[in-house]
Amino acid sequence: MRGNWGRLAAGGLALCWAQGAMACGAGDVTVSFSPTTVAVASWSPFPNGSQMTAQTTVTVTRTGSSNIRSARLMILDSEATSPLRVGTLNGFPGPIYSLTGGNVFQSPTSSTPTAGNSLPFTYTSNSNSNVQNATTTLTIPINTAGDDFTPGTYSQTTTYFVQCYNNSGSFVGGGSTGAGPTLNVTVPNLLQVITAGPQTINFGSFTTTTQSLAISLKSTGAVNANVSTQNGNQMVLTGAPSPVPTNSTIPYSMTFDGQNVPAAGVSLANLARAGVGGGNKSLVLTLPALPSGKLAGTYKDIITLTLTPGS
Repeated sequence: MRGNWGRLAAGGLALCWAQGAMACGAGDVTVSFSPTTVAVASWSPFPNGSQMTAQTTVTVTRTGSSNIRSARLMILDSEATSPLRVGTLNGFPGPIYSLTGGNVFQSPTSSTPTAGNSLPFTYTSNSNSNVQNATTTLTIPINTAGDDFTPGTYSQTTTYFVQCYNNSGSFVGGGSTGAGPTLNVTVPNLLQVITAGPQTINFGSFTTTTQSLAISLKSTGAVNANVSTQNGNQMVLTGAPSPVPTNSTIPYSMTFDGQNVPAAGVSLANLARAGVGGGNKSLVLTLPALPSGKLAGTYKDIITLTLTPGS
């Protein structure tokens, strides 16, 4: 037989050099993100997948008092999980993520900016350079832990917290917060077949009526299967004349993943997912009885099994 298969929580972006303890007023600075949604359009959770990244630019514009000479801005994840994850989907925790900008730092989950969770930037004077930009990078690492994920888009909302300081390093204003970027990571409906083809299901000298083959695969979602045979669920004696006489054929029945496969073949939709960790689906062949009255020789059939992601 032959098978043929063929949580951006927190990058602290810092705009500052001075030390202080309080925050900007809402009228002192404006904060914007471009784009407002940081999206990884396709991330594979299989261990042979790749680390994926996406970026947004944060702009902090000084609009109020010209006494503001620096600011610290953090992006916060309200869920504060450890490690940080991009939301949940259908009960599955989202992918682990980190946020970096300039120097590498771990996303903070508190609202206290420090040198360790934010990056320093400075307005160059009291009268110009009112706009400061910094790039924040969302990183989704390779799934080395083998966590399981269902296909779809995982999403995480964030907030920002900004502190401002004057020329002497004292705080300016009473605080400024707002909506940060939304983090999206899409896990596609993926399928990997681990069992390489072709494979042989061997009845040997026909001492048993049942033989099977375990098809090993990994999938994020459901699996579709198309099964067909060259000889319509019967093994045929090699070199038999055409039309093939009954003493040169051995019929069998077949199931795949517990579903009956008729002689004409079958398409099976949305079989159970195997998961990122993988699983087996069985191809089982059963003879109605041990063969008798058959000509000696080698009997064979070719089964073609095509697996694709379901919906």
